[in-house]
Amino acid sequence: DDDAVCLQNGIFRQAKTKLEQEVVLKPNPASDNVEISLLNKEEGVCMIKITDPMGKALLTQFFNCEDKKIILNVKGFAQGIYIVQVLKNNEWSKTQKLIINR
Repeated sequence: DDDAVCLQNGIFRQAKTKLEQEVVLKPNPASDNVEISLLNKEEGVCMIKITDPMGKALLTQFFNCEDKKIILNVKGFAQGIYIVQVLKNNEWSKTQKLIINR
């Protein structure tokens, strides 16, 4: 068991971990527009998918991840709870609830 021997001798191994992406929706609850922001630096193309609670896709939008934020118009959405998924290829995916309140 190399880990036990190394730890006993004061040798520590550091794992390289990628920062987990954080996504913020504001305002939430929203009425007309919602801003979706990425808090960590990201490159490439990200996709936003908004679905109703039954899983029906209502909106799919692509944006440049380097921009770090996008504002979406949700005026046409009925009042209720929606699922917002922000993803980048097969690298990561974040899901949050969005409440539309008027």
